Amino acid sequence: MTEVTREPVCIRVGCVRASARRAGRDSRLCLTHQAGQRMGQSKRVQKTTVSVTEEGHEVFLDSQGYQRRYIPEVGSVAEHAYQMSRMLGRPLAPGESVHHLNGDRADNQPSNLELWWKGQPAGQRVDDLLAYVVAYHADRLRPLLNQA
Repeated sequence: MTEVTREPVCIRVGCVRASARRAGRDSRLCLTHQAGQRMGQSKRVQKTTVSVTEEGHEVFLDSQGYQRRYIPEVGSVAEHAYQMSRMLGRPLAPGESVHHLNGDRADNQPSNLELWWKGQPAGQRVDDLLAYVVAYHADRLRPLLNQA
């Protein structure tokens, strides 16, 4: 029985051309898409729609494995940041980010999301840090001050 080998196919959605070999190295793109990449065209794999929300927003996976939501007035927004903003009732503040507790970038359930903060550069003036905490986390600060 003879072994059948298949040429690797270009990773661009809808492309059926064989991926190219250059200088003995395998590429994940065909020659046409490699040329487009050299000319400054998008390096990202085309988006694949995962779902459409009740609001009519398209949700798709990006090349990093994160879900993104397309909002016509705003553009593309990370789904985990969108969900955290809804939970907080405000946009994320500068320096805030959202962490997936179970490590699954596509799991954007509120119970799996945690708000993180890391200002740049490392280290903060105490007055600036206190102003930030009072401005954005007063509801969590009050019970702690009442205990002191």
